[in-house]
Amino acid sequence: MVAGFGQSVAHLVAGPAQDLVWKQRRAGWESALRDADIEPDQGLSVDVSDAEFHSHVPGMRLLRLAKPPTAIFAASDALARCLYHAAKFV
Repeated sequence: MVAGFGQSVAHLVAGPAQDLVWKQRRAGWESALRDADIEPDQGLSVDVSDAEFHSHVPGMRLLRLAKPPTAIFAASDALARCLYHAAKFV
């Protein structure tokens, strides 16, 4: 978890919350936060729809917040690539 690198929280980008694999990855994110004595905040997560899955749009939503995150946990390699591409537009 990024807490060891000076971060106190990491936002989450994951697929549709109703799918089992994304539920499991969200549970892992929540568990890692709790292990670092940080209570998970569902306001720090973005669920990506199937239509947005290969788009930079979800990342743009996070990166354009008034107070953008300093750390983001991408629940898959595909979502990490999308976040990388979104960062180019900010």
